[in-house]
Amino acid sequence: MLNHYQVFGLRIASQIPCPELLGKEPGSTETSHLPASQPPPDCHWRLARLEPVLDHASVANDQVQIAPGVYQFLIQDVARYRVQDGREILVDPLPDADPGDVRLWLLGTALGALLHQRGLLPLHVSALALEGGAHAFCGDSGAGKSTLAAALHRRGLSLLTDDVGLAVPEANSVTFYPGFPRIKLWRDALDHFGLDHRPLIRDLTRTDKYHLRLEPDDGFHIQPLPLRRLYLLERGAEDDAVRIEPVRGHEAISLIQANTYRPGLIRRLGRAGEHLRQCGRVASGIQVFRLQRPWGLDRLDEGVDQLLTHMSQP
Repeated sequence: MLNHYQVFGLRIASQIPCPELLGKEPGSTETSHLPASQPPPDCHWRLARLEPVLDHASVANDQVQIAPGVYQFLIQDVARYRVQDGREILVDPLPDADPGDVRLWLLGTALGALLHQRGLLPLHVSALALEGGAHAFCGDSGAGKSTLAAALHRRGLSLLTDDVGLAVPEANSVTFYPGFPRIKLWRDALDHFGLDHRPLIRDLTRTDKYHLRLEPDDGFHIQPLPLRRLYLLERGAEDDAVRIEPVRGHEAISLIQANTYRPGLIRRLGRAGEHLRQCGRVASGIQVFRLQRPWGLDRLDEGVDQLLTHMSQP
């Protein structure tokens, strides 16, 4: 039996149950958020026995194999993954591998490779919906993307992603496709928002970070929206005021390049030139800003007030 999911605008048929995604699993009594009549899947995720070496590989070592249209990688003690032509992911779990670990890399590097094979531009961002448009936030790990997303969500904005979203440049705009229906928060942020960590799922890679799952009824937006603005989050001093400054031209393009999801795959898959052109098209279709704000949860609401005012400007 196949599980049917949707993420980044793609329809997925998977032999591997992925409760992190929205969709329908065989035998589930929960209501699916997918249309009753589904077109054929865009891609399939299957379990398979995989040979460790690919024929005609241009890159071949113990961890990574790359051949035309194929990207294969091994995660020690977890699984071997093969991504083919942007349409299929084959997974060969290793003995005694934890299913959560298997899904972690399936929904991370393997899915990222599939998106890049399809010529798409996944961005490592948090994003929320406001007045019919998407507003995204990027920055280094620890820049506060998730905390800011949670604060805006609690102000009534619907979440589009708290990890990865898809930016697709069109003729005169950029369309943003939602990612995973969750917010990942550190324990101190949960305490600040008055949320109990005990019923939440602990992050597999960070011992004190937790997943807060959202459904469409909880304020998760499942439809794509035009991307209006991208904010680069930077850390200011404790007594600094909130500062929002525009970023233009080559600097904006470089910012988008730097915040592409799994950028190391781009060179390996031979997409560097196409990726640069995509980033340029996205930069020309949205507004890009640098947002510097004081660190610390005690001034979070002050920063959110000013940010909402800025986001609401035409």
